Amino acid sequence: MKKILSFIMIFTLVFSIGCSNPTINSSFEENTRPVIVETLEAKTFPILLSYIGTLQSKDLKKYSFKSTAKIKTIHVETGQYVKKGDLLIELDASDINKAVDAAKYQMEAAKAVYDKSLKGATQEQKKQAELTVKQAQDGYNFALDSYNKILELYEAGSISKQKLDEVKLQLDNAESSLKLANESLSQVKSGASEEDKKAAYSQYEQAKTAYEAQLSLLEDASLKSDTDGYIVDILYKEGELVPQGYPVIILRTDQQIITVGLSQQDVKKIDIGTKANITIDNINVQAYVSNVNRTVDMETLTYKTELTIDDNISDKDFLLGAITKVDFKIGEEKGIWIPIANVMSDSNDYVYIVEDEHVVRKDIKIKSIYEDKILTDELILGEKLIIKGMKNVKEGYKVIIEN
Repeated sequence: MKKILSFIMIFTLVFSIGCSNPTINSSFEENTRPVIVETLEAKTFPILLSYIGTLQSKDLKKYSFKSTAKIKTIHVETGQYVKKGDLLIELDASDINKAVDAAKYQMEAAKAVYDKSLKGATQEQKKQAELTVKQAQDGYNFALDSYNKILELYEAGSISKQKLDEVKLQLDNAESSLKLANESLSQVKSGASEEDKKAAYSQYEQAKTAYEAQLSLLEDASLKSDTDGYIVDILYKEGELVPQGYPVIILRTDQQIITVGLSQQDVKKIDIGTKANITIDNINVQAYVSNVNRTVDMETLTYKTELTIDDNISDKDFLLGAITKVDFKIGEEKGIWIPIANVMSDSNDYVYIVEDEHVVRKDIKIKSIYEDKILTDELILGEKLIIKGMKNVKEGYKVIIEN
């Protein structure tokens, strides 16, 4: 009896559940999700070639002295910004000043001799000629003393043969001037011939050239910047002896460039003047191609390309050696550009569009990228691209399009 009652209760429960569940014989109710769409239309954006570049200075300048001397004062520091005309380094010019004075005496002596040859000698001129001889003798004595000192330094290996030759030349000039002064004194007393006048003029011109050369050395004893830029390195210290012609200070110019190594395929697409966007640490500036080396770099198998920056930029923002993103603008293309944020990916890139209120998946290929947009050929004008809510739907879902 208990078994019969139990069976009746189970049968009744099953029957009641079956009758109360309407989904057994009804169709599946579709999921409906809200989305926002964008109707696809043709747009035009630039076509870019993207590369990584390096920020460099356009020029590095090396400054040196024309004569060997000790550094007296250094007026700048490494990393300092200087302008054209700023004083950089001064030499101890005491010896150069003496050489200038000696050359000046020689020139004045030669000039006096030449003038006397033209005008003829007077008693006063004779005395002047004698004074000129004395000055020439003093100049010769100074030149001889300088030569002996330089010879000792040369034999000790402290200076170059070229410097010794320069001082020897000064000694020879001083000796010639002394000889000329003595000859002129004799000529003043005896009178000058036409040939003597020509010779006197020639000696004067030679002495004048020597004097101007010494003045040039004196002017060169103070190095000044001939451009705006930054001090990269100072190679000597105050008090050190600087050899003639050796670099003393290195300066980089204010103008900065970007260097990029282009592939063989891409270098054909770039010309002088091609525009580019430069990005360094989220700072954007404009540049243009200023030089393209058509000879391949055998180490990298790329073609070195230089870009000049249009904008005035701060050295604090753009440091030498900084890595830059370079986007060359090689043209424009009209087509269907969509936000890259709307592209999803599994094994393929794809987007969702809406057709007849249902989600349809479309696989795409990225043809080009510009900023936050991509160009693709797989989509059709007028299609409705889901731009918001695409992560909440799947293919086949029914959707409601919201504004």
